[in-house]
Formats: sequence, structure tokens, C-alpha cells
Amino acid sequence: WELGIGVRNDEPILFDLLQKAVDNLAQDQKQKILNKWLSIKLQKIIDYQYAIWILIISIFFALISLYWMRKISIANKQIKNSLEDFEYLFNNTIETLGLFQENICVNLNEAGIKLFGLKDLEDAKGKSPLDFIAPDSVELVRNNIIDGNTQPYETNAIKQDGVIFPVLIKGQYKEIGG
Repeated sequence: WELGIGVRNDEPILFDLLQKAVDNLAQDQKQKILNKWLSIKLQKIIDYQYAIWILIISIFFALISLYWMRKISIANKQIKNSLEDFEYLFNNTIETLGLFQENICVNLNEAGIKLFGLKDLEDAKGKSPLDFIAPDSVELVRNNIIDGNTQPYETNAIKQDGVIFPVLIKGQYKEIGG
């Protein structure tokens, strides 16, 4: 760029004076004038649109997460209450109830612990259903298990101290939890 001045054609004397003034300007003065009239000012503008969208999406996902956490919490509470109800009924019935997993005792209610003369549940855990049956009735019970008989039938059971006594039993296979 070259610094110049515009003057009307009918003022040649004014043009000559101004041209001499421009010609006599030092280079740094010319640069200051150019900078004043031709300067580019950069203004840093922050675009908050992306930040707002990220915030909205984050809040949306947080709300969805809170919703599902609440639903899961309610479901867990219902499951816990159901389990407590089951345990109460299981442990407070007057009939003997035993739970076996892969033919191994995992739980026996209080009535069963007393009936078989056991000290506590740990004495029953790990035993097979046939360990509670008198030797003379093992074959009958084994056949009923194999046949899937779910009707009650009479047989002989054995207490921990060896006493044999008659019982009415009903076996039923039910897969729980898969």
C-alpha cells in the first residue's frame, strides 16, 4: 500500500502542499496512519452453543440414569421383601421343608432340623435327600425321584441318632433362578 491523499482537480496548490507533507512523513508515521485507518481488530468471541448442547445432553443422560437407578432400587427392595417373606414362611411352617441343589442340601427349615435331630443347619448342608431316608426305604424314594413322582407317599426316615420313624413325603423338582 502506498499512502495517498485525494483532492479535487480544481485545487492543484492544495494537492502539491499535501503531497509534500505526505512525502516528508517518516516511515513509522506512515505506518501509524495506515494502522489507524486500515487496522484489523480481532475480537475473540466465545461460542457457547456447543457448551449449552453438551450441558443439555449431560443433564438428559443424568436424568435417565437417575430414573433407571430409582427403578432398580425399587425392584431390589421388592425382591428383598419377597425373599424375606419366603424365608419367614420357609422357616415358620410346621412341615419339614428342604432345598436341594444338584441333590445336595443347601437349606433345611427349623422343623426339619428338629425332626431329624440335627444340631443346626450346618449338620444338614451337604447331605443328599437319601441321607435322610432309612436304609429300608432308599430304593422306594430313589425310584420316586427318578420317576418324578410329586404325589405324597409313606416311607421311613432316619434321625441323626439312628432312630427310624415313618413319614409322609412329597418331592417336587423346581428349578429356581435359572
